[in-house]
Amino acid sequence: MSGSDGQTALRVDNFRRRLATVDQRLAAVNGRLAKEFPGYANLSNPGPLALSRVQALLGPDEVWRSIAITEAELSKRVARFRPGLDLNEFQKSLASGPCKCIPAFWGPFEIVGEGATQ
Repeated sequence: MSGSDGQTALRVDNFRRRLATVDQRLAAVNGRLAKEFPGYANLSNPGPLALSRVQALLGPDEVWRSIAITEAELSKRVARFRPGLDLNEFQKSLASGPCKCIPAFWGPFEIVGEGATQ
């Protein structure tokens, strides 16, 4: 390892240690906020909504679609989708109504539930 490589490795190691220290301090501050100011902690980082809460927010003609997807699968879908995306066409489709590109990205789906239409 040359002197330059050694210096670079040393600097990287120093940055990693400093980052770990900052992460620890941040975790401590977040823990203190959650303990001393739980309302603020919930407001600033609310976490996921319960399904029942999401359903209560939906109108009678609205549906919620939830999927479980890995980061790798999402990356593959984005890579397949991106080459065919024309920004001008996308903006036109948004202006003219529901986006036709969403089914192409997420794949086929079925609308189910009382009074649901496709």
